[in-house]
Amino acid sequence: MNSGASGALDPNSQQAHNHADIYYEEIRKRKGDIARIAKNTGFSENDISVIKNHIFIEKHDFIDGRHERFAPDFDQAQAWQRLEAGIFSDDDITFLNHELTELNHMLSGDVYEIAHEKANVEYNWQDLITKSREG
Repeated sequence: MNSGASGALDPNSQQAHNHADIYYEEIRKRKGDIARIAKNTGFSENDISVIKNHIFIEKHDFIDGRHERFAPDFDQAQAWQRLEAGIFSDDDITFLNHELTELNHMLSGDVYEIAHEKANVEYNWQDLITKSREG
């Protein structure tokens, strides 16, 4: 357990993990989020649709041979929520670009970990959220 930080503030807390699990299931069932995020961000509905499928629905190949969905991630769940609500930041746009770039590398044959590292060269969202927590 963490020392007093709420799940909303500590992305590594059990509360944050529980939130991500629940929110990922809700996102999988949603119908209007793609159009809202596209309208809010200027991305095409097709791009948002493939990003949503990539993050929340499809199974992927991992370097260790697993073929499964991504584990729910609190920061990604929060970014999706902000994007849908229209209260997103430039970092959230970087998130979308990262996921789209990562997906394109995976479609070219890379396993997740390799595609993720290649996407980080152009759009290192993970680094941005780490820095935003530090200060």
